[in-house]
Amino acid sequence: IKRGHEIAPQIHGGGQENGLRGGTYNTPLIVGFGEICRACHSDFEGRVHKFLKWKQNLLSALKSDGTVDLRITAACAPHILSIMLLRREADKFLSENQSVFSASRGSACTSELIQESHVLIAIGVPENSTVRISIEL
Repeated sequence: IKRGHEIAPQIHGGGQENGLRGGTYNTPLIVGFGEICRACHSDFEGRVHKFLKWKQNLLSALKSDGTVDLRITAACAPHILSIMLLRREADKFLSENQSVFSASRGSACTSELIQESHVLIAIGVPENSTVRISIEL
């Protein structure tokens, strides 16, 4: 905040943060968050490598199946595989494979909405043929 300008306190209470934010920092939560960050960072590259390997294995298995004609719709995070099924509807593919893996139709941005995904529209992919698979360790 520039000198000479004033803003109203965001959280009323004590005089912390020059009277703009009252309250006491949640030290155990801050320490816990730091530990989680450290733990996640400790083998980050190894986990990314595992995700990419599993993603490639899944993609190879789907392609070698012979019943699935697909293409990757977009570059995704290492733990997500987004594919467009050619000559097949996503809902049917998902129901046939629900015992094999968990997945959803469309993009994560609109997984709870009825309308088409603005993301898939922007990249020119029909949502009724798109499947998003999240890989978990």
